[in-house]
Amino acid sequence: MGSRHAGRRTLDGGPDRGRPGLLRATPFLKALAVNAAAEQSRGIDDVSQLDEMTQRNAALVEEAAAAAASMERQSEGLESAVATFKLSGDRLLV
Repeated sequence: MGSRHAGRRTLDGGPDRGRPGLLRATPFLKALAVNAAAEQSRGIDDVSQLDEMTQRNAALVEEAAAAAASMERQSEGLESAVATFKLSGDRLLV
């Protein structure tokens, strides 16, 4: 009676000797995991930078909107002040 693994073969057709290929692949798989983690970390950093830029841009938009509203109020006041003056030909009527 032989070993219970005697008839098993690997995918390449050779005898199965307790997964030696897996032991050889382990450093490669570890390197893949390390590289994937580093790439993920860089991606997270990129997203963080984009988020910061978006927040700064949103603040600038709010400031510009406030400045535009202020200018609109000032122009309405100026328009109201100038409306009291009338021009007739070359003469200013008050």
